[in-house]
Amino acid sequence: MTEVNEFQFGIEVADVARRELIDRMLQGCLREFSAFGGGTPDAQGRFDYPYFDAYWQEEGRSPFVFLREGNEIGFAFVRRLGEVEVEMAEFYVMPRFRRTGVAQGAAKKLFHRFPGRWIVRHHEANEPARALWAKVIDEVAEGHVDRVVSEGELHARFFVP
Repeated sequence: MTEVNEFQFGIEVADVARRELIDRMLQGCLREFSAFGGGTPDAQGRFDYPYFDAYWQEEGRSPFVFLREGNEIGFAFVRRLGEVEVEMAEFYVMPRFRRTGVAQGAAKKLFHRFPGRWIVRHHEANEPARALWAKVIDEVAEGHVDRVVSEGELHARFFVP
């Protein structure tokens, strides 16, 4: 794996001008997740994501875009769960840019941007996600990481200083 340097990679809050682009990436993300029982598309081939608009409208929800050499290559949806916990609601890097360090770098930046209690969930059978989150969480977490499997999903709860 080639490590991404700061000059090639960045994260920005996704403004409304990037909404359509993130919607297209989200559809790719949901299409991949459907292999793990994550839903089926409608008659137009689109997957439903009822909270999409909320990331640009509601306080406590934040859309981010990942950039490499100025090009959008992934996104994340982060949301606050009450006053004490932050959730990585969605996290996606386009397939072409995987195994380049982008996902690890983006995840670490997001965790440190929102210090405190975190929860990350992913389908237990999603081996690439499982490997990514195990490595990154172990690197950023302070103290115990609580990992529980529930209904085929792995839930990891941890603290980032």
